[in-house]
Amino acid sequence: MIKYLKLKNFSLIKDLELEFDKGLNVIHGESGSGKSLILHALSILCGSNASQNLVREGEEKAILECDFEGIGVIQKVISKSKNIQSVDGENLSLVKLKELIEGKIENHSQGEQEEIYTKQYQNNYINQFCEPELSKVNKYYDRYQEDLKNFEDTKKRVRETKEKVDFYTYQLKEIEAIDPQSNEDVELELKIKAFSSKEAIQTDLLEISNKIEQSIDNVNWIVGKHESLKSKFGVEFIFENTDETVLEFMKEWRSQVSSRLDTQDHSEESLDALNQRSYDIQKLKKKLGKQTCDEIIEYRDKIEADLNLFDDSEKELDILKLQFESTLHHYKELDKVLLDKKHEVTESIIDNLKTHLVEMGFTYVEIDYNIQLGTEIRRDGTSSVEFLVSFNKGFEPKEMRKIVSGGEASRLALAMKLAAERGTGVMILDEVDTGLSGRTVEALAKKLKQINGQIICVTHSKEIINEADRIIEIYKEETSGKTETKARSNNS
Repeated sequence: MIKYLKLKNFSLIKDLELEFDKGLNVIHGESGSGKSLILHALSILCGSNASQNLVREGEEKAILECDFEGIGVIQKVISKSKNIQSVDGENLSLVKLKELIEGKIENHSQGEQEEIYTKQYQNNYINQFCEPELSKVNKYYDRYQEDLKNFEDTKKRVRETKEKVDFYTYQLKEIEAIDPQSNEDVELELKIKAFSSKEAIQTDLLEISNKIEQSIDNVNWIVGKHESLKSKFGVEFIFENTDETVLEFMKEWRSQVSSRLDTQDHSEESLDALNQRSYDIQKLKKKLGKQTCDEIIEYRDKIEADLNLFDDSEKELDILKLQFESTLHHYKELDKVLLDKKHEVTESIIDNLKTHLVEMGFTYVEIDYNIQLGTEIRRDGTSSVEFLVSFNKGFEPKEMRKIVSGGEASRLALAMKLAAERGTGVMILDEVDTGLSGRTVEALAKKLKQINGQIICVTHSKEIINEADRIIEIYKEETSGKTETKARSNNS
């Protein structure tokens, strides 16, 4: 409920503070006294736009404030430069303010009656009678949105990595075609270096062979030459028996040198193969941007793991698709149950609405409804209820906005609350008794009293004033040559 309203420099109001009670709060006064200003101020504090023209003449800014139970102290500052709204001293956007107020107030004052005409309002009205069914639809809607998001996120991830996967697959085929081994590039370099030094090695081997043929006295020179071959070209002779005589040693040398020379003579094909292998590996390194065979092998292992991960993602995508489709199926089944409930509830509530409206002075009431079936997956279901009304005999029921006037809309909103047999946070009614008199107004006053909540109502009817829990009289007074709207309040 709204506990109080403070207005400063707001149009005709210089400084005004009103208190409200739970129940029926009636605002009355002469025409033009400023009653509508009170309701307009409440509308602004609840999220309506505010014009700079509302600032009292001669003042820089207008300040509006109310204490809305369950929300806090709402303040609106209107000035020529900008408008600022806040809750408990914290500034916030108009959109955020409307979100805080939503569902806590119904404003049926002049110019603020559009809500009751909307399909959303009428559908929400019926939804409140379908809470068990609606709750299940809500649950599966939230689950569906979560499942769909997981599916779409995974689908996006798979799509984004598809090109990378294709590239990885191509690279893996290239690596597998060459199939480099650990440290192979280093070993190839040594082998090619040895083969590339063939002539020098052959010359040295021939020289050693000649020395062996000449004399066994050349053994020290031969041993030195062996060390030179070993350090320069990696050519080493192997002697298993270290106790050999010089003659036997030289024979062994002659045999190994002869073998080496034979190998050198028939090594052309092996060298070509080594060079080709080295070229293929170097080309692969350049393509992959790697320095060694070991780096290539490490990279191969990584992309194999990534490809396996991609395969897992595709499998996960299939599972997620089945999951969200299953959730959607359950949602649709529950949505059908909700639709059936809406038909049942709407047909039941219409009779109740007619009764209340007749008691509030309508001589003829015909109400029908239309349920539109949509394809959009919504949290409150795919169907929407819309009321069709007629207050004139011989005319088919039509959409509310085409038939219902402002005063009729207020009484219709009141009847909807009574038919629901549920209270409301705050309900603002303006001239709800327009065109009514006598016993009809008395009946309307009783209806207003039945609402379990807070009603702030502008009226001229004594019958409604007499039922009020708080009476606020609005009047005008001239002060220092300027007209001011003032108020006095009496608890009934």
